[in-house]
Amino acid sequence: MITRVVGGAVLCVALLGACGSDDEVGVDVGAASESAGVVASATPTGPSLQEQQVTWAGEVCRSRSSLNDAVSSLGSNLDIEFGSDQSILDQLDRQLRWQVLVIASSASDLLSLMAGAPVEPKQANDWVMEISGATDTAQAAVDDVTAELDALGKADGFLDGVQAAGSAVLAGTQAYQAGAALVEVVQTVTEEAQVELGPAFAQAPDCSEFTSTR
Repeated sequence: MITRVVGGAVLCVALLGACGSDDEVGVDVGAASESAGVVASATPTGPSLQEQQVTWAGEVCRSRSSLNDAVSSLGSNLDIEFGSDQSILDQLDRQLRWQVLVIASSASDLLSLMAGAPVEPKQANDWVMEISGATDTAQAAVDDVTAELDALGKADGFLDGVQAAGSAVLAGTQAYQAGAALVEVVQTVTEEAQVELGPAFAQAPDCSEFTSTR
């Protein structure tokens, strides 16, 4: 065992001697350090807080615009083709279902954006709390519409289908009212956000429609 340890030590010394002088080692280490410094300085940094706020403001304005469009178009632009291969009830189902789902999606997106606002957590939470109640109401109305449309798809006969369609349209009207209420709440919260982050909304191109009306 002693012989093996001594032999290993001798081999290590011989290998170190073959690596060159101390000066040569120092030059190599210095070059490596300089190279590492170049790589480190070239590493890109993340966006500044101001840039994050501008990006966020633009996303909020786009989401708010989408919600406004979804609510205003609910039931008003149903395109029923009487000569289509699909029945009138099938067309109503497909189009009305799509419209209310767009409202639900837009509301959910806005709520997520407010939760991730690049501001103090308490401020973001206040905005979420203001919107969440109206969002829940709108989502419940959307669920009612889809439930009525599901019943429409299971209707037995034309008369039952017409009755189910009437219930779906009524639910759609209630969804419109819930969506309009949500739009009002979102407008209030967005105005609060513009007070908090005025420069960000002013710099975001997608917010020109809203900032110009303030």
